[in-house]
Amino acid sequence: MTLAAYDGEILATRIGAGKQLTIRAKVADSGDLDQVRAIWSKTRGTLTPSADPFIQIWTAPADGGLATVSVRVRDGEGAEGVAHLPLVVEGVLSSEKAMTSFAFVNPPVSGKIDQTARTILVTVPYGTDLTNLVAVFETTGSNVQMNGFDQKSGMTANDFSKEKVYVVTAQDGSKAEYVVRVTIAAATGRMLTSFGFLEPAVAGTINETDKTVTVTVPFGTNLSSLVARFTASEHAVVRVGSVIQTSGVTPNDFSAKKTYTIVAQDGSTQDYAVVVSMAPGVVGMTPKNGAENVNQRAPFILTFDRPMKKGTGHIVVRNLTDGTDVETIDVTSDSVSVANHLVTIAHGPLASKRYAIRVAGTCFLDETGRYFAGIAEDTTWSFHVDAEALSAEFAEITTPRHQPVESLALNFSKPITGLDASDFMLTRDGVPVEIRPHLLSGTGSTYALDLRNLTSLNGQYILTLKALNSGIQDAAGNSLHSDVMRTWQMDTEAPTATIAEIAPDPRNTAVGEVKVTFSKPVSGVDTSDFELTRNGTAVALTGLTVARVNDQEYRLDLTSVTGTAGSYKLTLKISDIKDAAGNALAAAVSDSWTTDTTAPTATIAEIAPDPRNTAVGEVKVTFSKPVTGVDIADFELTCDGTAVALAALKVTKVNEQEYTLDLSSVTGTAGAYKLTLKISDIKDATGNALAAPVSDSWTMDNVQPAVLAVSSTSPNGWYGLGSIIDITVKFSKPVRVDISGGTPSLTLGTGPTARSAVFLSGDNSDTLVFRYTVAAGDATSRLDYASTGALALNGATITDSVGNSAAMTLPEPGTAGSLGETKAIAVNAATNYTFAGHLGGGKTGWWYDVRINPVSVAVDTKGNIYMGSSFGEILKFKSSGELMGILSIGVSYPHIAIDAAGNVYVADHHRVQKFTADGSFITTWGTQGSGNGQFNYPQGIAIDAAGNVYVANHHRVQKFTADGSFITTWGTYGSGNGQFNYPQGIAIDAAGNVYVANHHRVQKFTADGSFITTWGTQGSGNGQLNYPQGIAIDAAGNVYVADHHRVQKFTADGSFITTWGTQGSGNGKFVYLSGIAIGHDGQVFVADSYNHTIERFSW
Repeated sequence: MTLAAYDGEILATRIGAGKQLTIRAKVADSGDLDQVRAIWSKTRGTLTPSADPFIQIWTAPADGGLATVSVRVRDGEGAEGVAHLPLVVEGVLSSEKAMTSFAFVNPPVSGKIDQTARTILVTVPYGTDLTNLVAVFETTGSNVQMNGFDQKSGMTANDFSKEKVYVVTAQDGSKAEYVVRVTIAAATGRMLTSFGFLEPAVAGTINETDKTVTVTVPFGTNLSSLVARFTASEHAVVRVGSVIQTSGVTPNDFSAKKTYTIVAQDGSTQDYAVVVSMAPGVVGMTPKNGAENVNQRAPFILTFDRPMKKGTGHIVVRNLTDGTDVETIDVTSDSVSVANHLVTIAHGPLASKRYAIRVAGTCFLDETGRYFAGIAEDTTWSFHVDAEALSAEFAEITTPRHQPVESLALNFSKPITGLDASDFMLTRDGVPVEIRPHLLSGTGSTYALDLRNLTSLNGQYILTLKALNSGIQDAAGNSLHSDVMRTWQMDTEAPTATIAEIAPDPRNTAVGEVKVTFSKPVSGVDTSDFELTRNGTAVALTGLTVARVNDQEYRLDLTSVTGTAGSYKLTLKISDIKDAAGNALAAAVSDSWTTDTTAPTATIAEIAPDPRNTAVGEVKVTFSKPVTGVDIADFELTCDGTAVALAALKVTKVNEQEYTLDLSSVTGTAGAYKLTLKISDIKDATGNALAAPVSDSWTMDNVQPAVLAVSSTSPNGWYGLGSIIDITVKFSKPVRVDISGGTPSLTLGTGPTARSAVFLSGDNSDTLVFRYTVAAGDATSRLDYASTGALALNGATITDSVGNSAAMTLPEPGTAGSLGETKAIAVNAATNYTFAGHLGGGKTGWWYDVRINPVSVAVDTKGNIYMGSSFGEILKFKSSGELMGILSIGVSYPHIAIDAAGNVYVADHHRVQKFTADGSFITTWGTQGSGNGQFNYPQGIAIDAAGNVYVANHHRVQKFTADGSFITTWGTYGSGNGQFNYPQGIAIDAAGNVYVANHHRVQKFTADGSFITTWGTQGSGNGQLNYPQGIAIDAAGNVYVADHHRVQKFTADGSFITTWGTQGSGNGKFVYLSGIAIGHDGQVFVADSYNHTIERFSW
C-alpha cells in the first residue's frame, strides 16, 4: 500500500502554510474493497474525509515545519497494512513542542499532563495488560519519538509496565521529553464465591441476595474446630473478626453463627453470615450392630437424638450370608411406628443367618425438616440370628491307648447354660465310675472333663452325656437334641523285640538279611528305627527298606552296607515303634559282629636329613597290622633312575609289624635316590595282600657350589662419586651365607685404591648381591673385580643346603662370566688427572701445523674434537690429533656444541648456525636484540639428549628445538637464584638438568628453567670460582668447570671432588681457560686461548 499527495493533479511533498493537499491511498491486491477499512491519522494540520474512504483532504498548519500523514488499512480477514507520508510545510519554523493530549485506545482512559514537570500520569482499570498499549496523543511539535523510533498516534504499541519517555521535536529541531507513568487501579471484587468444609467434605449454599451461607454437616460432627474451604474475588482478603482466613487451613468454632468479611483490594468490604447445623442421628440400635444370637422374631428399634417423624421410603432387611434382600418394609406401613425418639420396626421370622438393615435417607426427619442420613452400608447395622437346634460332641479319643484320658473337650454348637457333672455317665468294663463336680470346667460352648485319675486302669470305657432332662439350653432356649457318647480301650503293656544272632562272627563277608521279632503286633517299623555303626561310626542306611513279614516279624537286608571291614553293631532303638495302644518299645536291642577285609599298608620312615651329603644307614618299615613274607626281594632302590643292586643286603624283622633294612653300603654316591616296597607276597594273618606299594625319596649331594658368573643389576653406563652399584655373584646352586663370624666381600679394580663390594643379600638363593659405593679417586672405564681370588669370606661361610662349602674361585677378569665381560660399567670419581697431550702453541703434541687460538672446544660421540677459533674457524680433529678439516664461518669467537647425530651448532655474534658433521650448512636462526629468539653475543651453547638447543646469552638462557623454534627462556640480570650476569658456559646432564657457569658460581635448573641449586663464591679456594668460562658434564654426572687458571670437578649437587692446574705455560698449566669438554672415555679437553692450545687430561 502507498500514499501520495496531489496539488490538483500534480504530485507534491511540499506545501505552503495553511494550504491543502489531496492525499490518496492505493491498496494493491485488496480483493473486495467493500471489506477494507482505512484509519487515517496525522502529526500536524487537519484531515477532512471525502466520499472515498481512501482519499482525505489535508490542510497544512499555519506554521512551517515537518508533518506526517499515516493510514492503517485492515481487510475483513484481519490482514493489515500501514503507510506514512512525510510532508514539508514551508513557512517560519516553530519552536512549539508540547504534548497537548494523551490517552489510550483500549482501555479508553486519558492521562493527566503536567506541562511544568513534563510528566503524564495514566491510571488504567484493574486487569489491564500493560505490555501492548496503543496511545492516542496530540502535540504542537513536528515529530514524536521513543528510544529513537517514531511514534504514531493511535497506531504505535508500547510496553508501559515500566515508565516511558516520549521525545517531542519542534520544527526548529528543539526537543522536549515527557515521562509517561501508567498505574493499575486496585481490584474492587469482594464476593464469597464458594464455601464448604474439608472434613466432613460438605458444600454450603450461598444466598448472594441475603449474603448468607448455610451448611448442614453429618450427625456427630465436632462444630468447635472445623476448617472451611472457600474461594473469593481475586485479590480479596477473607477475615473472621481480625483473623485473616486461609482456605483449607484456618479452623473456627461453628457452634454459633460466624461472620466472614470479604475485603476487596480497594478496601471495600462485604459480610456473609455462615450458619452450620447438624443432621439428626441414631444414638442406639436394638439389636446392636454386630450382635450374635438374635431372636428370629425380635423387632428392630432405632433410638434418635431428637423427636422424629415418618417420611417416605423403604427399610430393607438383607441376608448377608446369601447376599439377598429378604424383606422390604414401607416406612409408611403399620410395621413401622414412631414414638418421640424411638422407631420400632416389625418384621417376619428370620433364619440362622447374618443380616443387615438398610434405611433410606428419606424415611425419617426431625421437626425442622432435616432428614436422617439413612443407613446405606451393611456394616453399619448388622447382626446374627440363631434359629438352629443345639448339638454337642466329645473330642476324639485314640483307642486302644496306653495313657489315661486327661482333659476331654466337650464342644457345643453354641454357648449353653445348665450343664453340670450329673449330666455325665462313665463306665469301665460295665462298672460305673463316679464323676465329681470339680472335674467339670468351662463356659459358653466349650467345656472339659478331667478324667486322668478315673481312666488309668486297663479296660473298656464308655462316657455318655445325657440329653433327656439335662436342662442344657442355648441363649435362644434350644435344648440338646440327643445323647453324646465316646468309647475307648486302655492298654499299658509295652512290646519287646529280639534281633536274631548274626553268624558267623567274626566274618569276612557282608551280612545279609537280619530278622527282628516283637512280643506283640507293632507298627511304625522302618529303617530310621535302626542304627548301624562300624568302628563306632554311624553307617548310613539310606536306600534300605524294612520288609514286614507280619505285625510281629520284620526283616532288614544289610548286604549293601556291611561289606567293609570293621566292628559292627546293629541296634533297634526306642523310637516311634508302638503297639496298637501306643505303647513304645520296652527297651532297645542290639547285636554285634566283626568283618575284616582291610589289606595291610606300609610306611617307610622318612629319610632325614634330605638332601644330605652322607650315605643312608638303617631304614625302618612299619606295617599297619602283623604281616609275613617280608624279604629283600620286596624292595627296589634306584639312583638317578638306575636300579641299585640289593641282593647282598638282608631285611631284619623287629616284630611282625616292623622291619629294618641297612642301606649304608649302597647310598654313598651322589644322586637322587628312591626306595620302594613293592606289592609281592606280603600278607596279613587273614591273607590280605599289601594294599599298595610305598616309597621314599632323597637326594645325596656332596658337590661343592661353584661360581658361574659375576654381573650387576645396575645398568651399563658411567657412575660418579657416591653412586651405588650392586654386583651379583651367581653360583651353580643355592647357597647359605652365615655372617655371624664376618661379612663376605668382593675386591674391585677401581684405580689407584682397591675398593670392596660388601655382601648385601641373597642368602638361600643361587645369586649373592654385593654393594659397592663409588668413592673419591675411583676411576675405571670398565669395572671388574681385581682377580680370580677377589671373593673373600672374611670369617663368614658360604655353603649349600647340605653343608658343602662353596668354591670361591671367580672367572678370570675380562673373560666370559666376569663382571667386566657381562657388564659395561664405568666409574669416574677420579681426583688425579694427568696431562695426556695438547694441540698447538709450539708444545709438542698432536698437531702443530695450524695456527690455534681456541675459544671453545667440543667432542662428538666418535671421539672427534672440534675447536672454535678466534680467527672465525671451526677446526675438526681425530682423537689422535690429526686435522680432519676446517670450516670458516667468518665470525670471531664462535662457541660450539655437538648433538647425538654429530651435527655442529655454532653460537656467534647474534645468531646460531647448524652444520652437518662434514661442515655442510643446514640452517640458522636469530637476530640481534633481546626478544625471544634474538641474541646479543651469546657465550655458551649446549644440546640435550632430545636435541633441544640451549643458548646462554647476556642475562638469560633461551631454549629452542633442533631447527630453531623458540621453546622458552628464563633469567634476568642480577645475582639472585635464577638471575645471571653475562653467563659464559652452559651444559646439560643425562637427566636434562641445565648447568650455567656465571660470574663466581654455577646454577642448576630443570629443563624448563625451574631453579634447583647453586654453588660457588668468588675466590681461589676449593669450590670457589673466579669468572668461569666453560662448564661440562661427564657420563657419570660429574661437573667440570674451566675456572681461570684451573679446572675444578664437582658432583651433580656441587660437592667438591678435585682440582688441577696452575698459572703458566707448561703442561698442565693455564693462562686463561676459555672452554672445556669431556670425551666419551672420560678424558678432559681444556681450551687455553692465551697459550694457544687445547690440552687433554686423563686419569
